[in-house]
Amino acid sequence: YMGGTLRRISMPICYTAAPHVPAWLPTKGPSEPRLGPDVFTAEFTRSLGHEALAFANWIQPTEQETASRHNLVSRIQAVITTLWSKSTVKVYGSTETGLALPSSDVDLVVDGISPRPSHLSQLSQELQSHGMLNVRVIPHAKVPIVKFMDPESRLSGDISFGVTNASESVKLVRGYLETYPVAKSMILVLKTLLRQNDLNLVHTGGLSSYAVTLLVVSFLRMREQVPGERKELNLRSPRPDCTQTGRLLISFLMEFATRDLRCVFSPASDNPLNPKSSIWSRQSPQSLILEDPLDPTNNVTGGSFNIGNVQLLLWYSVQALASQAPSKLSSFINPRDFSFVSRFADKPESSTEDRGE
Repeated sequence: YMGGTLRRISMPICYTAAPHVPAWLPTKGPSEPRLGPDVFTAEFTRSLGHEALAFANWIQPTEQETASRHNLVSRIQAVITTLWSKSTVKVYGSTETGLALPSSDVDLVVDGISPRPSHLSQLSQELQSHGMLNVRVIPHAKVPIVKFMDPESRLSGDISFGVTNASESVKLVRGYLETYPVAKSMILVLKTLLRQNDLNLVHTGGLSSYAVTLLVVSFLRMREQVPGERKELNLRSPRPDCTQTGRLLISFLMEFATRDLRCVFSPASDNPLNPKSSIWSRQSPQSLILEDPLDPTNNVTGGSFNIGNVQLLLWYSVQALASQAPSKLSSFINPRDFSFVSRFADKPESSTEDRGE
């Protein structure tokens, strides 16, 4: 919290009363007893890490979901290139980096066309004529966006114009995930937590998927600076283990729940928290500054005016973790999430076999 007015948010529900076991756990077991005052024991950490890795595996798009996304992209590309023959349309964001949730938007960028109000309006009308719903133009965002929802795939999409470094950002994130394989499960859990609490959109003050990724990478690089941590945790292991994943997830939540976020993070720096080379380091920030590795002048969290609520959510999540629940992860991640349930609504016979398990 950096000062100013905080809009109170509801504490993430702790699902201790229901015997429900979330879909990412293969079997239902008895509830474990409380672990005592020091709840974050080695066994607790291992169990949480096991769930986080299972969740990350379970949440990956199925073949049908992937095909549905590709089909939507093809249809929208056809609409745009028919409208403006000299334009090019590319996919970027979590769909391309492998960090998409079932409900994640499809992010498209249009090059070769300026984001004039007339162009935004023209595209909005064209999308509606092709059956898209909830079409909205957000002209005053840092990058003008046209949002829509496709009734066929039930996916939403964001169309931006002239996004610089769109392709480079995909390569950057893929490189980070290759360097730090443990980051993927952490990012997917955090993205889900933010989405379930309406703090995942920049234009409403939340954190973007790109911002979450850069914060996780900054955190991991910070841990590498601690003597012995890099070797002990083996942060670059190609196969993260349960204890490592659980420990890092708890540490991240506690770090960002309690830290004074009036600071500068520079993921590209050897010292991400105190980047002497950063152009922002000479300032006294009034809120979190997250430097874009692809553009040092860009503060990725510049529009995240609800960062105080994000921090409060992380704090509540740490508290919820300490409570008894059918699963560790579902103490702060809602297993009854509509996007989890609805993905199998049309095929009740689906099982974990569809997910390659």
